[in-house]
Amino acid sequence: MIFAVCAVRRSFFCMTTNLTRGEPSVHVEGLLWKLVRASMTIVGLVPPVTEGGELLIDGGYLNNMPVDVMRGLGVDTVCYIRLMQIASCTSSI
Repeated sequence: MIFAVCAVRRSFFCMTTNLTRGEPSVHVEGLLWKLVRASMTIVGLVPPVTEGGELLIDGGYLNNMPVDVMRGLGVDTVCYIRLMQIASCTSSI
């Protein structure tokens, strides 16, 4: 089955970085699998997704935490978790 964003029962959006235009893109419609795949594209590891003749990669390159976009879409409460690298400990035994 191929799902479109409009088939999702809840509101959905994802962010990508549009390499062709050099700007972030907000997606609220389109093929769900393709947009999610584009939003996870890590440069150098996975090739960009082509959509409408434009190259799309992970939106985190230009907007890592798109709270401004969520607010613009009418979201009142935003919860997120910030993951940080923990310094490794080494011992010389």
